[in-house]
Amino acid sequence: AQRVVSGGADAELRVWSLNTQKNAEPLSFVGSLPKAGRGRVGGLSFCGAGRFLLCQTLDKNVQVFRLRAREEAVRRMKRRLKRSKDVNDADEPEDDAAKKAAAIPTAVDEMQAISIFSASAKVRAAAAVVVLAK
Repeated sequence: AQRVVSGGADAELRVWSLNTQKNAEPLSFVGSLPKAGRGRVGGLSFCGAGRFLLCQTLDKNVQVFRLRAREEAVRRMKRRLKRSKDVNDADEPEDDAAKKAAAIPTAVDEMQAISIFSASAKVRAAAAVVVLAK
């Protein structure tokens, strides 16, 4: 699925799904992703054939996120749901609509923060070249 990411002055990035169907809304909200630092987002860039997201902030930081494969995101979602189920009371019945809504991977399931770089001066632009070992 194609993703659009937006950021502002708060501590979260918002992830949207780009819908290409004719009668559907062009964007649907996937979820929020916490970012490191308090600085306003200065730029967002996908690199490495869309496998990585760079988040440049105005407080001299660049944070790198790795986009998980669909299967990996689903496994992460299942683990997250199992942990939350273990924490919640087992006595409370869950309705089917809540189960179906929870069965879609969120932004936290799809993206993993892997690194943050702090520069000594303001970062004007962020780009990356990814070399993958075969």
